[in-house]
Parts: sequence; structure tokens; C-alpha cells
Amino acid sequence: MTVAMDGPPGVGATAQPAPAAVGLRRLEPGSLQLRRGPRGEVRLLLPDRCHLAVTLTRAFPLSRPGGWIAIRERDGAEVGLLPDGACLDPESRTCAEEELRLRYFTPTVTAILDIRDEVPGGRGGGAIWELETDRGPATLHMPNTNEHVQTLPDGRILLTDRAGNRYEIAGLGDLDPASRRRLAQFVWL
Repeated sequence: MTVAMDGPPGVGATAQPAPAAVGLRRLEPGSLQLRRGPRGEVRLLLPDRCHLAVTLTRAFPLSRPGGWIAIRERDGAEVGLLPDGACLDPESRTCAEEELRLRYFTPTVTAILDIRDEVPGGRGGGAIWELETDRGPATLHMPNTNEHVQTLPDGRILLTDRAGNRYEIAGLGDLDPASRRRLAQFVWL
């Protein structure tokens, strides 16, 4: 039995069971095709079946973004796991990369302009973050900073707003001193 690693070997990596060990179908890159349908949906063509509308998600989006890709029916039913999208034929690889780029759209924070209580007086429990990103200005409504500010082992910081949108701080050195002071209110630096 093979294992997939959730993270680089020796750096907090944990062994994960191979797909077959947990009842999942392993999809081989050479035996499938991903194509766009007439309305932009992703179609999965297998030797034994055609799935007319599927979604693609990363199995380990934070620690192994280039690794395993889960392919599901639109209703959430698991079709299988693809070990590596880089081995797909060029058209399938382009389709997968476009779909995953849309799903995991994560602007990079370049400055934290302001953080204030969502409700004046601080009784709402939430905060409004005014940011500058590589995609322009952004306003995050964050209901709970304890759960929506995540420091990753590699030093990146993820901010998630109420709607599930994610923003990334690549590293503290990328922020100006005023932004770092604002962030220090919520993250141990």
C-alpha cells in the first residue's frame, strides 16, 4: 500500500492512507480526459463512463497544493482521486488548472489599512478588515478572528471572511510596520 504525504517529509508530515485503502477510486492521468461542456461545466471522460458535470478540489490545499485532486459529481458524490494533475494531457491539464485557480482564488495582502469592530462598541464579536491586495482593495467581514486568522507552518497567514473568501499574507516581512502592528492585535508575532 502506498501513502500520500500531507506536507513535506520530515516537516510535520503525516501519512495519509492511499485512496484504495479508504474505498476511493484512484484515477490515473492517462486514462481520463477533462473537457469543458457547452455551458462551461467540467466534464470527466473515463474509459467506462462520462460524467457530465464534475467539481475539482485539492485534497490538501494548504500543505500540498500540487498533490491529490478530488473529483466529485455536482451533488458531492465522490468519483475518485487524481494523484497529480501535472501528468494530464495538455487540454485536461489546462481545464484542471483553470478550475482549481477559480476555486482557490486567494489574493495576497499587501497592507492592512484598518481593523475595527463590526458593531460600534465591540458588542457584535466581529471585525471589519480593510486591506490592500494584489487584486485591489478589499473589505473583510470577519465574525471571529480566533477561527478566521490562521497561521500556517511555513509562515503564511490566511484570513477568511464570513463568506469563506480567503486572503493570504505571504510573510510578515512583506507588510509595512503599521500593517504588522495591526495584525499583532490578532496574531502572536
